[in-house]
Amino acid sequence: MITLEALEKRIATAGNLLSVVTSMKNLAAVNMRQYERAVEALERYAAINDMGWQVLLRNGALRPVAPRGEAVCLVIGSDQGLCGTFNEAVGHKAAEALAERSGARVWCSGARAESALDEAGHTPVVHIPQPAGLTGISTAAMRAVRDLPEPPGALTLISNEPESGGGFRTRVRQVLPLDAAWLEEHRAAPWPRRNLPMPGVPRRELFAQLFAQYLFISLYRAFGLSMAAENAARLTAMQRAEKNVEEMRDDLAAQHRDLRQSLITAELLEVAAGFEALEGG
Repeated sequence: MITLEALEKRIATAGNLLSVVTSMKNLAAVNMRQYERAVEALERYAAINDMGWQVLLRNGALRPVAPRGEAVCLVIGSDQGLCGTFNEAVGHKAAEALAERSGARVWCSGARAESALDEAGHTPVVHIPQPAGLTGISTAAMRAVRDLPEPPGALTLISNEPESGGGFRTRVRQVLPLDAAWLEEHRAAPWPRRNLPMPGVPRRELFAQLFAQYLFISLYRAFGLSMAAENAARLTAMQRAEKNVEEMRDDLAAQHRDLRQSLITAELLEVAAGFEALEGG
């Protein structure tokens, strides 16, 4: 039979566990917002880069070029756990995408996502280290850009991103090649001012600069959204864990009250029985 001392130890353990879970939940919420704000700032920079594409495309036609290099599928997951099905979801979506892209080289960022890919039979050939916090996103994005094959081939990004209602969704983004639809969309976008500026550098040089920034923006966005989604998934998992621990602690407290009341009742009955025995004597 369980004792009061054992129940008190379990209640204390549940309280300590609840403190840890609550701290992790709050940390995940802060981190998630931090990464979301980084991506929001990136979108403003991306808008300026898109304006550069408009200038280039409106001052001369640019034909889409078929990819000549090796195709790459970069799968972005996480190194850490406690985030539900985060890595399983991205691994499953990657397996579907790779089935449609036979011959593509598999790149991966995140040890747990790499394990999910191994189980699906798609062992990564290149590993991009996970960003070490907010400042590490730029490093990871630049590392991926630097490691791309030359000339670049098709580039597909497979990663998670947060949803507005909570949780995350897995998305497949086709970054390269720049097809005719992409070029036409940027050429036809409305210019915010009356006059279109003339490029001050040769078209080839302007294209090279815009292309490099386009790749960096695409990869930074994918890493930033993935880390925001990871913390969103961890926040959801910690909320569930917090609820379960609270229910367990309340159940243990109820057991403690019932057992304590039973012991008090038993002691009172013993005292009453002893008193009656003395009176009877």
